[in-house]
Amino acid sequence: MKKYAAILLLSSIYLLNGCSSEESIENDEEISKIEDIQIPTIFTSEKSGYDINKDEMKSSIQSYLDSSEDLFNAMLIYEENMYEDIEFTEDDIEKLNILSELTTENDDNFYDFITTNTVPKDYEVDVLRISLYITSLNEYVESLDENLSTFEENIVNGKITKKNISSILNTNGVVNGREQKKIEDFLDTENIDTKAFSK
Repeated sequence: MKKYAAILLLSSIYLLNGCSSEESIENDEEISKIEDIQIPTIFTSEKSGYDINKDEMKSSIQSYLDSSEDLFNAMLIYEENMYEDIEFTEDDIEKLNILSELTTENDDNFYDFITTNTVPKDYEVDVLRISLYITSLNEYVESLDENLSTFEENIVNGKITKKNISSILNTNGVVNGREQKKIEDFLDTENIDTKAFSK
């Protein structure tokens, strides 16, 4: 899964470019257009109080992670366009709001599914780890722009501290390489193929 690394890379590029909105990221690849973004289908389930068997749990994990990855990739297009100083239309903003709401809904739906149903006993720890990891990462993405804006103000005012930098990279300890490796090992062991953790 390259999600965490991609976010940090974008942050680093932004900072190394002097945090200037007038400067753009030099990239040989063409920036994807916002109008080309397709609104992804998110994970949903009406089940509550059921015993979930392994096959359904595997399918649910895959559906949740794939939709999470699709949402992330759509949001990443906005980040790329923002760094290129491409102005957003009202339709662009509306689509961004929809993507943000769907990201939260996707996380909430999966969490509700695994907490209101009985999941296979040997999956309990790992499905909760997946839910917490992805939700924390999505919350981090949502707060990234605000943190970068604060950091930029501090640069302008000459107030650069370790706290400023750590505020950008803070994910409350849940999103890290160790947790990601545990999730990847679980997915490999259970033969759950997902776009989110593709290698």
